[in-house]
Amino acid sequence: VLKGSVLPAIAAAGLPPLVLPVSPHQSSGTQLVASAGFQRWLLDMLALCTIPAEPLMVKPVAPVSVSARGDADHDEVFIFPHAPPLPQKPPLKPLLIKKLKKWHRRIVQNGVAFRNLNIEQQHALRKQCKKLRYALQFCEYLLPAANLQPYRKQLAVVQDILGEMNDLYVALPLFESLKMDQPQAWFACGWIQARQATLTDAASKAFRRLAKAKLPWD
Repeated sequence: VLKGSVLPAIAAAGLPPLVLPVSPHQSSGTQLVASAGFQRWLLDMLALCTIPAEPLMVKPVAPVSVSARGDADHDEVFIFPHAPPLPQKPPLKPLLIKKLKKWHRRIVQNGVAFRNLNIEQQHALRKQCKKLRYALQFCEYLLPAANLQPYRKQLAVVQDILGEMNDLYVALPLFESLKMDQPQAWFACGWIQARQATLTDAASKAFRRLAKAKLPWD
């Protein structure tokens, strides 16, 4: 993320050449997939998803047919197991809408006070927005598209702002650690702090617009 988004933006603003440290823990995707831990996980998932197809073999309690001599012909009967009937559940749509309303109220309540949140609280709010977006994808066919699309668009604006802020919070300590050996890192730190202030204003405005947006379940 640093090399793909944050660093190019700072370089475009005039950052002098800077040498970034290389993490000793970096590994390729090929190495990750070939690792023993990942292969064990794959086997666990295969075992979990495999459904036994063998039928149950039982003996009948009464003869299936009787011969002319009166001998009982006890044939073996194969019965495939069936799941027991599920208990009656309340309708899905009201339950989902109740949960969506709760999450929306929590996000808006925290979002309108965004300037007063610390970094941990902002990160938690970002995860709440992501959870709401996934929930909307899960139940989008239960909601009118005309109301859902504008709301999701405004929610995406909030997420983009919070995502960029999170990237900057992660990048700032790295550049601060380089200031002693590479004074040009001071430029990066100043740019990040100024950008964070701009994004804080943008986030506050975006949350206020989200609070006034037409709700897709209304």
